[in-house]
Amino acid sequence: MMLLLNHTCTVSRDSPVGTNGRMKMQLYKTGIRCLALPMGSAVTIQNEMQMGRGFEVSMGPGEDIKVGDQLSCNGMILSVKYIRDYTNVPPVSHIELVCEQVI
Repeated sequence: MMLLLNHTCTVSRDSPVGTNGRMKMQLYKTGIRCLALPMGSAVTIQNEMQMGRGFEVSMGPGEDIKVGDQLSCNGMILSVKYIRDYTNVPPVSHIELVCEQVI
C-alpha cells in the first residue's frame, strides 16, 4: 500500500541570524510530498486552535520536520504544532503533523 501524497510543500525553519541570538524564518527544504487536509471542528477545538484553521498534514517517513516549522502548502502557511510518528507501523509508515494556519 502507498500513501496518496497529492500535494507538495516547502518548509521554513527558524535559523540564527548573526551572533546576537536573533532568529529568522528561512527556507529549509522544498518539494516535499504531502497531503494536507482540514481537521474537523471537534478535533480543532480539542487541539485549542481557531475554528477552520486546523489541518492534518501527512508525509512519508524520514522527513526532517520539527515543531515550530512553517509549511507553505496549497497557498497557505501552516505552523507545525504537534508531530505523530507512525514510522515502522505496517502497512503504511508515515508522519502526521497537526498544524494551524497562520493568519
